[in-house]
Amino acid sequence: MAVLDGVRSYLFVPASDPRRVDKALASEAHAVVLDLEDAVAPEAKDEARAVVAEKLRTRRARGIQLVRTNGLETPHGRPDFAALDGLAVDAIMIPKAEPQPLLALGPSGPPVIALIETARGLRRAHEVATRIPRVVALMLGNVDLAAELGATPGPDGRELLFARSALVVDSIAAGLGGPIDGPCTAIDDDDALRTEAVAAKALGFAAKVCIHPRQLAIVHDVFTPTDEELAWARRVVDAAGAAKGRGAIAVDGQMVDAPVVARARRLLAS
Repeated sequence: MAVLDGVRSYLFVPASDPRRVDKALASEAHAVVLDLEDAVAPEAKDEARAVVAEKLRTRRARGIQLVRTNGLETPHGRPDFAALDGLAVDAIMIPKAEPQPLLALGPSGPPVIALIETARGLRRAHEVATRIPRVVALMLGNVDLAAELGATPGPDGRELLFARSALVVDSIAAGLGGPIDGPCTAIDDDDALRTEAVAAKALGFAAKVCIHPRQLAIVHDVFTPTDEELAWARRVVDAAGAAKGRGAIAVDGQMVDAPVVARARRLLAS
């Protein structure tokens, strides 16, 4: 999980577009994801792999770089993995993640982010997170999942509230920490993006996907702990240290016990 520490934004870019790849890699994104799957037409897959091989010879000066491959069970999956051999790839994102296909992954190689975007994958997300040793994070594929469920996206996101909450529970229960929320597709609507990001953070998500560089600033602003949050966490940790194991204590007029202290420590470490 260390490779993803402090990563709050995942900027997707079609791997078939060298100019956009260069711009993404030079952006403020904490993580850039070169997409070999949905963003690349079948006839352009080989060209996209060649771009990945050229652009990911070395690591970014700041931030990390990932590749979203095609599914392991598809005709494009194995060529994708073969193309990544020897490249400076910090992690791999695998779509439509379910336990059985992911069991084909070897024990060595880059860490894996499992993209949960089917109803069956959602039901088995905890299994994915615990049975596949290379999986270090779960991500919600909200667009594909909503389409499969026949859910109509609304301004408050309630159509996927259960899915988001379930994924947070499964991710944290598996010891992976908060998962990654999928993208806001309203590229030019800053209010919609902020609303989505705030709601996701409140549920326990730790980061969010961006599909345009203009979304990065808002995502960073929402998911970066505020000065007030950090000050609260320091007061909680300091009070817990002074209490010397006496159990529940009061901070700012609120009861604080061990789980709250643990949350404060995680916040300071983020």
